[in-house]
Amino acid sequence: MAEKKGIDWIVGKGHELAERLDGETFHTAEKKEKKDPKGWKAYTFNYHKYYGLDEISMAFAQDWGNATKHLYRGHVEKNIAQYGEEYVNKIRELKEIEDKDAAVFSMIYVLNPNAPLCFKGTLYPDLKGLGEAMQAQTPNQDADIYQLLSSGCLKKYVDQTEYDERFKEAVSAITQKIMEKEDAFYFALMYLLCPVLGFEYKGKQYASLESFVADLEKNEEEQLAKACSELVSDKRFLMWIYSLGYKKSVTDWMNTYEKVV
Repeated sequence: MAEKKGIDWIVGKGHELAERLDGETFHTAEKKEKKDPKGWKAYTFNYHKYYGLDEISMAFAQDWGNATKHLYRGHVEKNIAQYGEEYVNKIRELKEIEDKDAAVFSMIYVLNPNAPLCFKGTLYPDLKGLGEAMQAQTPNQDADIYQLLSSGCLKKYVDQTEYDERFKEAVSAITQKIMEKEDAFYFALMYLLCPVLGFEYKGKQYASLESFVADLEKNEEEQLAKACSELVSDKRFLMWIYSLGYKKSVTDWMNTYEKVV
């Protein structure tokens, strides 16, 4: 006859099961409350969770619109308080910047000074990549890249990097011209960032001014005069020779040309 099992047996079996599952139950609870290895709590952004300032900054870089909302609605300063009061104060100050895109740009580098160059959702592998992106849009100017330059954001990015001081000075001088509404210098920066581009004229690519002039002089006098007349009003041509070191000549010519037209 089978042994009759009462309430004492049930309670005993219940204790056995609890002891066996105790470690597993605790482990499952840990998974549900995932944290960064350093103990940081997750930042929920656009339905995803991010851990650590590097992850958070790159999420912002790729979703500029929502990053703007998070900044100006106070979500960022609230959620990064765990990383230190200095971050909170810096982020709070950024909300006073009138240009919201410039504010988001600065926020990314406050959180992650080593973040790659990025602006309005686009990430550039390096400055050469930026130059190539500019080239891809020629003869037009990319509106977002122009804003990156005219807002002073690119200058700020270059200033905090370890680029050669002469290069920094060149970028600073060109972006200053753009900030002063001299938009032709957009192309000067393009050639500075990616000098191998050269100048394309009538289907041929030129790497030096000497080779370009040599080909130009092969034309009949009337054709040569017409070509020169077109070139002196070509912003890309002027900025190409500007980037080659003929800065004073180009500046003097542009000042004279603007007075005439």
